[in-house]
Amino acid sequence: MEPSVEIALTSIVLYSILALLCLLSVVFSYKDRHENGQYLIHQTFHVFLGLFLVCRIMWSALKMSGTPTDATFILNRLGFNLFFSAFTLVLFLWAESFHKSYIVSNQFLPRLKWGFIITNIVTYLIQFVLATFFLAGNSHFREGNPLYEMNIDIQIIIGFLVSSGFLVYGIRLYCLNANIDNQVAGNERRKELIKLFFVTVIFSICFFIRVAMFLYRPITKKFLNLYLFQTFAYYVPEIIPCLLQLYMIHTSKIKEQQASKFIDELYRTDEEELQAERESWAYSASAILPNQARYSGTQPGSYGSQTFITETGVEPPDAIPLSRTPSERSSLIKQGF
Repeated sequence: MEPSVEIALTSIVLYSILALLCLLSVVFSYKDRHENGQYLIHQTFHVFLGLFLVCRIMWSALKMSGTPTDATFILNRLGFNLFFSAFTLVLFLWAESFHKSYIVSNQFLPRLKWGFIITNIVTYLIQFVLATFFLAGNSHFREGNPLYEMNIDIQIIIGFLVSSGFLVYGIRLYCLNANIDNQVAGNERRKELIKLFFVTVIFSICFFIRVAMFLYRPITKKFLNLYLFQTFAYYVPEIIPCLLQLYMIHTSKIKEQQASKFIDELYRTDEEELQAERESWAYSASAILPNQARYSGTQPGSYGSQTFITETGVEPPDAIPLSRTPSERSSLIKQGF
């Protein structure tokens, strides 16, 4: 079997497996979705990643012929741009997390949205112009063609900038979170810091490896082994970051579900305690003033709840609006509201 055919088949298998994992991640995210900024970012990443994988699978299938064509050139460049969009989204999310001055938001990158959009528009336009001029000429002549070499140079520059961006913001986020008092979050925060450190290192190394692979021929004037080039110029810098980001999305959804369940349990416990206090108060009031307490129907504005009125004019905790937060209601009960 020809090396080009072996590499093409391997690529189809690897990118198809990654596409299946991406689809499962989409289903999992949609099933337990919460309409907020984080959900929008996750879904946008899935869209870019899915389109990138479609391009890579088609590109690999066409490469089985062994002869580069205009279609393989277009699919390769389009795949690169979609991969760039997916991970500049992750990079801008990191930058947003570092620079944000708000607690939560339902918007898509509230501070850096236009920076992300403009960066991608400029990149797509440059790639489109270069590809158009290249294809308008002799597309069969690649290595040594100024337009083709310029296209490679732009990919090298972009890869270097993205890798540097992950390294810079990964370190800044690590330092920012490491300065928080250790007693605030304990072991869970330390685990998150360790994960952030490893993700930063892996992302940066993967993108730097791609830069090194594309720099090899211009510097040495020699071609790298085909299997080695395909592995370290495509598989490692593309598949590993994608797998890692899908894993991070999955773990973030699990933590979000656990946090939501914990909050629901807190509210349920608070409601049970409040109901017990009402019953205790009503029993005490009727025991102390058995002949003076009378039933007065419903209390307006308290969800149709029942109340007792005594000659002392004191109302039970049932009058406390249930729309308050658990901490507010508990404080009001303690104050004898």
